[in-house]
Amino acid sequence: MERWAKLRREHFVRGVPIKELVRRTGLARNTVRTALRSERRPHSGCRSARRSWIRFKDEIHRLLPDDPKLTGVRLRELIEPLGFVGGKSIVDDYLREIRPVFAMPRTHQRTVYRPGEICQCEPPRVS
Repeated sequence: MERWAKLRREHFVRGVPIKELVRRTGLARNTVRTALRSERRPHSGCRSARRSWIRFKDEIHRLLPDDPKLTGVRLRELIEPLGFVGGKSIVDDYLREIRPVFAMPRTHQRTVYRPGEICQCEPPRVS
């Protein structure tokens, strides 16, 4: 926000051209032009939406014991009516972190054989 005001002051009050502002700040030309065209300073309201899932931790913890294999998409569908506005990756990252707590540990190990590994081949008989 401070940068927005500084760009506008430099351009409109001191008459610094856009090209010079780009060189001084290192910003893209279109970013500088957008800042100069906008009448109001930019607001940073996007951060609260990213952190919105924190309020829904308890609900996620309530749903996972019933079905530990619940997908991220389905989980989002269940918490969106409660006011969740976050994205897919937020939920998926949290699920990846928390799912091992709720998932039952495996009591068996899957045996995998490669082709020809358990087969016994005898050499051909010579008559």
